[in-house]
Amino acid sequence: MSVDEHPGSTELIDLAEASLALGDAVAAFQLLSQVDEDHRGNRWTATQVQILRLNGDFEQCRELGTLVLDSMVVEEDWPNATMVLLECARVFNGLMLTQECIKFLHDVDVKLRTFKSGVGSFRAQVLTILASRIVDEGDLETASHLISAAESEFRMAEDWRLATSICWVQSEIAEYSGNVELAMDLMHEVILLQEEHDDELAMQRAILRMGWLATMYTDIGPEELLLARSWVESAQESQRGDSLTIVAVWLEIFSAHIELLLGNVGRARNILCALDESSLPSDGSFGSLHWILALCEIELGNHVKAMFHLSIAKENYMLFADDAEGREVLRRLAHLYMDLGHSETGETLLAMTQRIQRDYSWCRSDCH
Repeated sequence: MSVDEHPGSTELIDLAEASLALGDAVAAFQLLSQVDEDHRGNRWTATQVQILRLNGDFEQCRELGTLVLDSMVVEEDWPNATMVLLECARVFNGLMLTQECIKFLHDVDVKLRTFKSGVGSFRAQVLTILASRIVDEGDLETASHLISAAESEFRMAEDWRLATSICWVQSEIAEYSGNVELAMDLMHEVILLQEEHDDELAMQRAILRMGWLATMYTDIGPEELLLARSWVESAQESQRGDSLTIVAVWLEIFSAHIELLLGNVGRARNILCALDESSLPSDGSFGSLHWILALCEIELGNHVKAMFHLSIAKENYMLFADDAEGREVLRRLAHLYMDLGHSETGETLLAMTQRIQRDYSWCRSDCH
């Protein structure tokens, strides 16, 4: 019997995990603290890593997670190692430490290459996250190589969640390669797979990405817009009656933007005006709301009002200039400024959004 399998410890950890599933990190921490120190094994530690992340203690989570993951890999404890790996990836992202995350994941992969068997699913997870981070850095060739390697490992593992992750990263690669239609097709596959397995929360995140793809690019046709609208409406229906969450806010914003692109300007404005700006989360939703309002005013010929909203959108998204998606929105705003005759402002914004392409070919296994 492992230390985590002690009857009293198992029950407490089960309750802690149930509390985490409900978003109650405080209750989970209190439950874990009741586990005797002699019975605090890998599962206890992995749950503790989750608690730190959900509690917003990102730096502590990163320190503990990166420390214990190595020993879990040595012990070939793949379930707990997977949990810790995913939490580490999330906090690296939250701390905006992309290059540090890439180095960390690469080091884990190098260690996994020494195993002769049994690492398929876990290594595929590592390679998929690594590819996703490298996409953000602009090295699409290396990202494509890594995701192909992840697919090879996945074929020996058969894990539907991993399948959606691989498909998601393939969508990111397609997007940044300029093939938005393929990117949307791949996200549709992700949503259908998540629907098949009744994973509503994961579906919401995928639908938000579908909304992003449908509204960020100018060459999206009516068929793709209608598909995105149907999924957004489906997600909105599932949120009906709940309090205004971050997901609900973004669904409303994407809904308005899609309506605008379909030519329904009045409907788009009504959706946006129904949102309480004071209750919006501290992300790009505030800027996106004013960006779409600016587009509505342009359609109506009100350029003075459009400039008012555009200025607010710019100021908000300047806060996210270090983020890949933030830069994409700033790029759209830059072109909008130029269309309205403010070339200097537009060119300044474009200069801020230049993607720095780094070479991560050293992460490829065939380069060693």
